[in-house]
Amino acid sequence: MQFFGFSALIFGLVIIAFPEFLAYLIGFFFLILGVNILLVSTLFRKGNPSTSQQSWKVGGYEILKNKK
Repeated sequence: MQFFGFSALIFGLVIIAFPEFLAYLIGFFFLILGVNILLVSTLFRKGNPSTSQQSWKVGGYEILKNKK
């Protein structure tokens, strides 16, 4: 728990010293989030349109999406 407190203190000091650093962190977060959303939506569209369900396999899991 001390490591978390120390990390939060250092992060707070960095944000106070360099406020643009926070803008870069938020920007990269939304950039990566947008890329992931586009990637997943593209992978779901590449299914066979004649089936009633589309699926996507990740590891040992299968994610199903019902067509409406």
